[in-house]
Amino acid sequence: MLPLFGTHLPKRHANHEQLAKRRQQQQQQRQQGQQQQQWQQKQQEQRKEQQQRVDKSKCSC
Repeated sequence: MLPLFGTHLPKRHANHEQLAKRRQQQQQQRQQGQQQQQWQQKQQEQRKEQQQRVDKSKCSC
């Protein structure tokens, strides 16, 4: 019983480490995705502001 448990344990531990790594990678990917979305939104806002400025400069009023 004891040796079997001893040989079984490392395999489970390694599997657990793999799962933990996978979870970390997924979280990192999610964070990167959110950052990209925020960056895209900022870029869009900046473009809108620039367009409004151009419109104002075009306007003769």
